Amino acid sequence: MASQPLLLGAPGRARCASSQSFDFQARLGRPPVGDPGGPTPGVLVLTRAVDREVDELSLRLAVRGVPMLRLDSDRAAGLELTWDVTDSVLETPDGRFAPRAVWLRHFSGASVPSHGAGGLDDYVREQWVAWSRMLLAEERFEVVNGTVERAAPDPVAQLAAARQVGLRVPATVVTSRPGTAADRIPGDGDLLVKTLGGQFVEPVPGRLRALLPRRLSRAHLRSVRAVEPAPVMVQEFVPSARQLRVYSVGGELIGFEQSAHRPDGPFAETVQRSVAATSVPDGLREPLEILTRRWGLDVAAFDLLDTPAGPVFLQVDTACDWLALERRAGVTSVTDAVAGLLERNFHAMP
Repeated sequence: MASQPLLLGAPGRARCASSQSFDFQARLGRPPVGDPGGPTPGVLVLTRAVDREVDELSLRLAVRGVPMLRLDSDRAAGLELTWDVTDSVLETPDGRFAPRAVWLRHFSGASVPSHGAGGLDDYVREQWVAWSRMLLAEERFEVVNGTVERAAPDPVAQLAAARQVGLRVPATVVTSRPGTAADRIPGDGDLLVKTLGGQFVEPVPGRLRALLPRRLSRAHLRSVRAVEPAPVMVQEFVPSARQLRVYSVGGELIGFEQSAHRPDGPFAETVQRSVAATSVPDGLREPLEILTRRWGLDVAAFDLLDTPAGPVFLQVDTACDWLALERRAGVTSVTDAVAGLLERNFHAMP
């Protein structure tokens, strides 16, 4: 077994996530909607406190007259909550709330605060995660991104579906012995080692360790003799002039382009990469629209490479962020589209 897993080997990739809330409606109040004596109808978002996109949406929805209730997993332990499953009303110290739309984003069992005892911690986290998934099965809600089963296609399923709609994908191997991957993937270029799951682990609530892709030469990877403690994904590194991120929001495609990673720079380096809003190439529209419908996605981000031989599909991210790209590009197109989608979902339910 490897003494240091490859994806944990890069230094300086840890951060602390604050559990302080900056949610506009939680701080200043929700728009008065519905019967004053009854539960407040609105949008329910399950995420965590550091979700800046939901901070912004809380303000946008307030302006549109749409109440939002936000439950953060890193502030959930000990929260007084009752869900009446007969009429689908949630009661918290903030009042009674009748969700019309539910969106599961960054709500994570690993971020639920510790109680100091392993058995109790596991119990508390499993119960909160189980409850959050139950909400997605409630037929009386509009559920953003469909059910939990459809909302997060795994990386291998993503690649297979992308090939089916005619998109090129990187040559890929899943293995717990990455040193052998260099001889299984055609070519002599560099390779990427990637996680099969999320890009962060949270061994202690609030302390996240990044599992970002590592770009390695084939010689370096061949020198790795140890077996990883868990399988990883190894892919060919595909050179490109720019990377495309295409957001799909309620069927609308919104494109951004970023300059490629510097050949001599760390793979995670983004500070020096230029960002601009861009039109979605015509040849990409139909494949991405097919995938969006197949997976039942309302909000998602597709990552692709723009190469001389055509676009290369990398992944789709269903718990996607967008504010950083918007601010660097000087636009608000994704925020506007997501706020509009949630407002439509709110009004769609009686």
